[in-house]
Amino acid sequence: MPSYTLSALQTKVLDLLDGNSAEFPLPNITAVLNHGLARMNLQLGLQSTTVAVPGNTVAGQFAYSVPSGIEVPVRCDFQSQEISPLSFGRLARSYPTWATDTSANLGPPARWARLDLQSFIIHPADAYGGALLEVTGIAPTTPLVNAGDVVGLEDQWAECLIAYSRMRLLLKEGGRAFAEAVKAFAPYKAKIREASIWRDVNWSQFDLAMKQKPGAQRMPL
Repeated sequence: MPSYTLSALQTKVLDLLDGNSAEFPLPNITAVLNHGLARMNLQLGLQSTTVAVPGNTVAGQFAYSVPSGIEVPVRCDFQSQEISPLSFGRLARSYPTWATDTSANLGPPARWARLDLQSFIIHPADAYGGALLEVTGIAPTTPLVNAGDVVGLEDQWAECLIAYSRMRLLLKEGGRAFAEAVKAFAPYKAKIREASIWRDVNWSQFDLAMKQKPGAQRMPL
């Protein structure tokens, strides 16, 4: 995967701003680059990781905290086998006794539901405890601080990040610059949405007419 230093990204953004470092100082460029990187990561899942729940499963316990290092959980494995994701509402409707169900009478955990971004449940609860429970999800980005700090990005996403940063900076301007930034938002938005891992993404107020691409993944809420 190609890699880019903070200095290289700053230079590319500044080039799109006619090299106007007086109007657009490097700290401001760095701030929008980091914001754009974090935003794209959440939308595209650029950085992911798998982390085991500390201490493994606890006998009879169905609720667990999302392990540190994961911002959004997207997959759960019990004893190295993926279990099915469900919304909490669907799980509760399908299994009315979910809060007391255990693997002693229903077999090993076969599904999971996210309660929020910090916690989830498995169903049925592991009756015996001590089993490996792993969560895979989007890992947080590391902010770029020093000129030589590096981020790995495919070229197309580096281009999107640079374009996004230019737009963010120009949106703070008025008149023609603002109008150009608004116009440039549409192709950026379309490209991100095309590759988004989510069916529903909270877009800005400019996303009034865009239709959702059929077939995109949806993570149950």
